[in-house]
Amino acid sequence: MNGCLVLSLGNDLSSDLILSLVFTWIDKHYPKLWIEFVKFAEEKAKELGADRILINTKRNAKAIERKLNKYGYSQKYVIFEKEVI
Repeated sequence: MNGCLVLSLGNDLSSDLILSLVFTWIDKHYPKLWIEFVKFAEEKAKELGADRILINTKRNAKAIERKLNKYGYSQKYVIFEKEVI
């Protein structure tokens, strides 16, 4: 297995529909798979009518922030959020 992505669709307290990336694992030999997972999540969010995408992490937030900022995400605590357009 090269990677695993677990998504969850649900409502937040303001009734917005949120697609959350609950768990992501990528084999270190496939670093570009991360970008494919992000693009896949964005496509699914649009397909499902989600208002926002959330990614939370306990890992090195700075390293992930540099990757996600390129794609329009911003760090909120150690949760990354993007509005789906």
